[in-house]
Amino acid sequence: MQLTTFIILISFSVGVAIILLAFNKIKNKTNKNHKIRILSLQKNWAKEVAQLKIRQERLLQYDFLRHNLDEILIAEPSINLDTHFK
Repeated sequence: MQLTTFIILISFSVGVAIILLAFNKIKNKTNKNHKIRILSLQKNWAKEVAQLKIRQERLLQYDFLRHNLDEILIAEPSINLDTHFK
């Protein structure tokens, strides 16, 4: 009777060990994929932040008055600025 109980207990322990190893393998693979995805998101975030900084700096440097006047003069060459700013 004790031998049968021992064999059942060993079989159960081996089954649990196999299940735990499979779970651990799946968990490690999922964690690795998650870390790769997080790194990818961090890189993309850094690129977006850099782009926003560049755009903000360029926007602060942009001379709207000069560029808008240039566009108006191209569209309406008959406008004479000398008469308006004397």
